[in-house]
Parts: sequence; structure tokens; C-alpha cells
Amino acid sequence: MNNYIKKGRQLKKRKMFKLFIMMIAMLTIAGFGFMLLWNAIVPDVFGLGEITFFKGIGLIILAKILFGGTSPNINKKSPQPKKVEEPPVDTTDADELYEKWWDEEGEAYFDNYLQKSQESEH
Repeated sequence: MNNYIKKGRQLKKRKMFKLFIMMIAMLTIAGFGFMLLWNAIVPDVFGLGEITFFKGIGLIILAKILFGGTSPNINKKSPQPKKVEEPPVDTTDADELYEKWWDEEGEAYFDNYLQKSQESEH
């Protein structure tokens, strides 16, 4: 059992070391690429000076701080709330009920409202 734990820790250390090396390699490639693009485009277009490799890395880090970037959960989908489908509303019944109400009660209410408005104006 003890050997199993030691092997697990060794694997974890190896994975962390590989991850660290990969991050350094990616940062180096990104910094070098950023420096090349900047020096090829920006001085001619905007009249700014050329940058060094370390300034390129610094600008990448600054952009990451200011604008964010990929989250650690880039491959995991965030849970989306389930959409509840509502049944379609049949408005023909509502229209018929409104017409029936207007014929029976609505017109009387409206006439009463008009009469009160005219009395309050005088």
C-alpha cells in the first residue's frame, strides 16, 4: 500500500513538472511570436518603437490581467438552466371571451367611465 502512495505522488510530481515545462514553453513561444508581430507591424503603422522579448511577455501578461482570458474550465461546459417549454396560448378563446364580456358588461363600464369623466370636468 505504501508503494502505491509513493508511485502516485511521483506521478503527480512528474505531471506538475511537465505542466510547468509546457507553460514555460508556451509563454516563450507566445512572447517570441508577439515580439515578432509587434516589431513587424507596429513601428511602421503607428511609429512606435520595437520591443524586446521580455517586453513582449510583459505585454501578454498585462493583456491577460486587463482583459482576462481562458478560464481553467475551458473544456467543461457550464451548467445551463433547463428551459421549460410553455404550451402555446390559444388566443381565439381569449378573443371570444373578450367580445362576450364587452357585449355583456364592458360597454356599460365604459359608458359609466365617460359619464364620470364629463362630470369631473364641469
